[in-house]
Amino acid sequence: MTIGSRRGRELVLLLQKRFWEPSHDVPQRRGASRGLPPGVTMRARRSTAIAAAAVSIMFLAACSGAGGGGEETAAADAQRVLLVSNQPLDPGTSGGEIVADGLDVCAEEGWETQSIVVADVNQYESTLRTAARDGYDLIATTFPPMSDATVAVADESADTDFVAIYQFTNIESDDVHPNIASSSFSYEQTGYLWGVAAATLSESGLVGVVNGMAEPGSNTVINGAIQGAASVRPDLEFTVTYTNSYTDPAKGSENAAALLNEGADVLFAMADQSNIGVIDTAKDASTIVIGDTAQRIESYPEGIVATQPLTFGEPLADACRGDFAGGEHTVYELSTKGAQQILDEVAAWAEASGSPKGADVVEAVNAAWAAIESGDVVVEADPAEPGTGN
Repeated sequence: MTIGSRRGRELVLLLQKRFWEPSHDVPQRRGASRGLPPGVTMRARRSTAIAAAAVSIMFLAACSGAGGGGEETAAADAQRVLLVSNQPLDPGTSGGEIVADGLDVCAEEGWETQSIVVADVNQYESTLRTAARDGYDLIATTFPPMSDATVAVADESADTDFVAIYQFTNIESDDVHPNIASSSFSYEQTGYLWGVAAATLSESGLVGVVNGMAEPGSNTVINGAIQGAASVRPDLEFTVTYTNSYTDPAKGSENAAALLNEGADVLFAMADQSNIGVIDTAKDASTIVIGDTAQRIESYPEGIVATQPLTFGEPLADACRGDFAGGEHTVYELSTKGAQQILDEVAAWAEASGSPKGADVVEAVNAAWAAIESGDVVVEADPAEPGTGN
């Protein structure tokens, strides 16, 4: 455990190895269910007094300046921001992007910054409550599993602002929280481009998905992919599996192998660090992979067609720049820069792989993005658990 501020000290709380209790068998086809996102759907159990005390001690240690020394982030009277993540903050991961494009921007804007990784769902609420009582001006939380805890603590902490990254808190007009700025991302457009690529490449007619958990963000990507695939090949099917962990490469490998045995010839990797196992298994089988993050392309350049442009840090950066949209839900569109990343990756894969379908995939994905950008294609943002795709 390391305690400290972003420049010189970082507080990392790792209270449990697993990120979530398993709730899905592998593999399985999911029946289609449609509808609006329920806002918040997961409720943390009350944490124990011992665990809460441990969190309090860690915060006290951080505030007293314990740690590895080094340059302080800002003066003592600077505003303070805390990133509480339920996923790792390693470079190249979703959490790492929030640090690089969000928390580091806050530091540049003069904020004192700290970050915590909380692996145990039972500790979300107690950790946030301790942080709010400790006087943080801004607290950022990550992804739908943290929604309930964020709302519970924000409602009792009127003097603290909360950035709810990729959470659907303020989408209902009769349930708005003025000190929460919630956000989501148009990753259904990313998914659409993935689906177009998968449908152009697949010969077996089955795409296998290794997802971390069934939650609105990843569901939206997969449903976008199903829409994109249908525009090219309406009979293409998707089998969705879950690792129920973002840090288990062995489970990712197990799921990938099961999908390959079922006949999938394109794999979607959507489970953060568990994707390492997906990619390794796909590489051994010379199978196409779509998903994960750009930093892993070098491990399998001839097999990874496209990845996820990461923009999760934008809501936190906006808040630290003075654009805190309390009581609102902001949807961040797939930027031209993000789309160009995908187009460039597809072109690089086509060259590295020498695939006879390379030129067709490049043409199809470029045409799909042009249609989205012009408004000729509107991709539905569907956060419901995905079906099979046909």
